[in-house]
Amino acid sequence: MNVKKLFNRFQGLIKFHSREVISIGLFISLLMIIFIAAVIYPDPDKIYLEERLLGGELKLLPRIYGEPSLRFPLGTDQKGRDNLVVLMHGARNSFVLGFFVAIFCTLIATLIGAVGTFKGGILDEAFGLITNIFLVFPQIPFLILLASMVQQRSMFVVAIFIVLFSWPWAARSIRAQVLSLKERAFVNVSKITGVSGIKIAILEVLPNMISYIMLVFAIMMSIGIGLEAGISLIGLGQTTDITLGKMLYDSVQDSHVINGYIHLWAPPGIVLSMFIILFYSMHSSMVELFNPRLRKK
Repeated sequence: MNVKKLFNRFQGLIKFHSREVISIGLFISLLMIIFIAAVIYPDPDKIYLEERLLGGELKLLPRIYGEPSLRFPLGTDQKGRDNLVVLMHGARNSFVLGFFVAIFCTLIATLIGAVGTFKGGILDEAFGLITNIFLVFPQIPFLILLASMVQQRSMFVVAIFIVLFSWPWAARSIRAQVLSLKERAFVNVSKITGVSGIKIAILEVLPNMISYIMLVFAIMMSIGIGLEAGISLIGLGQTTDITLGKMLYDSVQDSHVINGYIHLWAPPGIVLSMFIILFYSMHSSMVELFNPRLRKK
């Protein structure tokens, strides 16, 4: 009987971990392909030429809207660039932007949600007021105003715009978790020994919230990548670098969908969807991994 129980438990763990491993494996494979391709082909703006008859003469002109072939698996775009190389660089830049957004949003949310809560008093009230203001602040009008003021928007600038409005919900969630842990026995023991509130938050509470902070980070990654694509589609994204959102924006501007250039507009949409789906899958796996009740089910 004991052997049977052990076997069933082992089978359940394998079943759970197989889902997690598949999600992480696919995500790592996607990243490896993107980053390796970006290193092998470092120049996404390289324009390929072809002989074209113009005014009765053969001239070397950009190979615009080239059909997919062995040399150009995704064809060439409206500028004569290899669309596959552009896609790899766009996916890499979108991931880097999402990672930047996740890092800073998680840091801000942790600082405001954990340290402020433990410190209490005026600091906690001030952090709560700031969080509430950013929660109700009209994001889209403010982004339009910023876009009109900053004509040349780099990835860094757009990432800062996204960070400004993406951290408040995480700060509220982390604050709720900290308030729950604040009443635990190990925290009371630390208070009795005379440890300051800030040190308790950093040394005692935050280590017990690593799993939750990892979940917040994964969500922020997907928000950063998805929101960049969304604001780029309405013309408020970055203007100096290639991203998945910028590729979709160019497809809208140059009527790729209407003209039937599916090899130009579909790949960035597919890669963007893969990013979001894989982040959601990893987030769900981590929720089950860190929650014993769900793991038992």
